[in-house]
Amino acid sequence: MSVFFVLVALGVIVALAVPVISAKKLISSININFKGKNSAFSGLTFKTKDDKGREIALSSDRVLESKKDNFIFENMTLTFSMSNGENGAVSADTTKALRADQTLCEFIGNVRLKTDAGLLIETEKSLVDFTGKIASGDAGIMISRKDIKASSQKYIFDINKNILTLIGAVKGFLRTDEVTSDKMVIHFAEEYGKSAKSMEAIGNAVYVAVNYRLQARKNILHVGNNVEAHEQVVLLYKRNDRRYDVRSDHMYAFLDERGTIDDIEAVGSLVIKTKDATIRANKGVFKGDIVTVRDNVVVSSSQGDVLGNAAVLDVRSGDISINNSSGIIDDKKRVP
Repeated sequence: MSVFFVLVALGVIVALAVPVISAKKLISSININFKGKNSAFSGLTFKTKDDKGREIALSSDRVLESKKDNFIFENMTLTFSMSNGENGAVSADTTKALRADQTLCEFIGNVRLKTDAGLLIETEKSLVDFTGKIASGDAGIMISRKDIKASSQKYIFDINKNILTLIGAVKGFLRTDEVTSDKMVIHFAEEYGKSAKSMEAIGNAVYVAVNYRLQARKNILHVGNNVEAHEQVVLLYKRNDRRYDVRSDHMYAFLDERGTIDDIEAVGSLVIKTKDATIRANKGVFKGDIVTVRDNVVVSSSQGDVLGNAAVLDVRSGDISINNSSGIIDDKKRVP
């Protein structure tokens, strides 16, 4: 999403600003104040349009040629408009072309992109490979737009696949929910600027919302209103002033329009801890205020353990009913 706009803007620099002579056919107005040797000039400003008719304006305090056809822009600012009418500006202290063909560029110092639709990107360094259509940075990045905010130590953006990968101490926000992990992969929807198509937190993932806290060792995947978590999953859940500790190998949840958990399916080594009892089973389904667990059910309380094929927990009252049960008190005495 956001990095896409960076690449669009930076691509303009490479295609139009660096080889100024080759862009003469597109340039509508140029103002250059020449100073010093022929290989450097200051006060560069120009306006033009790209091949899709989008307006572009660039300014730079100083431009110099470090090597033949390798240019450096200082205090560069680029303003542009997208075909959807969104306007933005990208700026950096220094912009370097690292290849003679201008296909690899580095942007250093106060790299900032802001659009009138609410997109904001801030980082200190960005490397863009226009041949492979990959952007990356290892100086930390902050991204925000509409209901998504995220920060990390490193990032990689694949334009062809529309995938943004954040790496290292990742912290993200989806609406009011907070997500932290070792790594985060965001698949954007077809139209940039809209909400993410999916967001996956990988490695020690924690998802914190208003009425629950979900964590998983492997990953937490958020797609639309669906959330799934894998490996050593722990859900701390509050409903009707009652708190529940739910653990399983895998968990699938559906969020309502407010972003709170509605329905849940838990599979593998399921453990539910309530105020008065602990329920163990192989699988369970949370539907509204009713929790149904099945397969090798064991309900433990201060009175002992009760075994059954299935059990139903009423979240509102905390009552538990067991089907086809047999009981074991103190692991010795059987009850009907």
